[in-house]
Amino acid sequence: MRAGSVEICREGCGSGQGRGKSPGEAHESALKEAETDAMKRALTTFGNPFGLALYDKEQHGVRGKPRKQKQANGLILSWIVLSGEGEIVSVHEDPTDYCKALRQVIEASSTPEHLKGLWNRNAVTIEMLRANLPDLRTEPGEHFADVLLRLYRSQLKDLHEEQEADLETTAAAQRDQAARQEEGRARQVADQAGNGAVAAARSDDAGQPKVPAKAHDHRSGTAAREDARAGVGSGSNSDGGSGSKKPGEIDKSALAISAPRRARDKAHLRFVGSQPCLVCGRSPGHAHHLRFAQPRSMGRKVSDEWTVPLCATHHRSLHTVGDEEKWWKERQIDPIAHAERLWRQSRSDGEHLVSRARELIWPSPS
Repeated sequence: MRAGSVEICREGCGSGQGRGKSPGEAHESALKEAETDAMKRALTTFGNPFGLALYDKEQHGVRGKPRKQKQANGLILSWIVLSGEGEIVSVHEDPTDYCKALRQVIEASSTPEHLKGLWNRNAVTIEMLRANLPDLRTEPGEHFADVLLRLYRSQLKDLHEEQEADLETTAAAQRDQAARQEEGRARQVADQAGNGAVAAARSDDAGQPKVPAKAHDHRSGTAAREDARAGVGSGSNSDGGSGSKKPGEIDKSALAISAPRRARDKAHLRFVGSQPCLVCGRSPGHAHHLRFAQPRSMGRKVSDEWTVPLCATHHRSLHTVGDEEKWWKERQIDPIAHAERLWRQSRSDGEHLVSRARELIWPSPS
């Protein structure tokens, strides 16, 4: 190799093999391969620019910077990435580096508006890239400008879908909050109406003996009839099954805007827990409250009359599912009918015990 007035010699040794229709063609092919291999080995002694780095498109192992692109007038071209607000993000002399930087900025966009502003700011530069560098393409032959355009459209579509999902989630949360507020206002109106009715009754009945009035039971079905028969009617305490009320307490089931009566009877719960499981027959079990028997109330269970016996295994299994009615239908069991039967049985046993106690205290004359 000649470098100016100096000649430099490097030696290299290579080998090769060849194939041909005749021994002469095979020999010639092997000779060419050996010469090429020897020349490569000799050039590697001059450093990376003459070695295997010639096959590296990125030229990672080549010393020195790549040549800067110049226009016809000798000016150096610079490719500038702008933000959506028009500020300079980065400056590149290599168009490939410019495309990489712009791609990262596009993928980092968080909103559709920000992405649109970013694309509008850099659209002119991308068109210049397409017009001035038509050979700037990927291995499949797609131009870098088309790659950026496809990425922009895909990212914009994903951001729109995420924005719509967020809006739907926010709207659902607002609807739930409005429903809870409406329920709270309705409960407040019912409480105020009940307090007003009690105050009016006290003012009208002041100085007069109280006459027990038969309150209208707004419930319907077998449970209401059986409660009336057992002495637990609409005037019973919502926190106990004894049929008595605390002074000043309102029976919300008798109001114009009624609320479901939620009786509390520990003796009935113990009675239900002593029964065998409705699914497997094991006993004793747990008293499970049927959540779908009455409308849901914040922080309150359904009435104790809607309880059925379940063993610990099936009780835990039922609480792990979301649709309780479907769980019972799969096992072909009507829990409402069993709850009503147990409630009637518990009430009849309680009446028998009361009558027996009265006979022991006041024996009938014989």
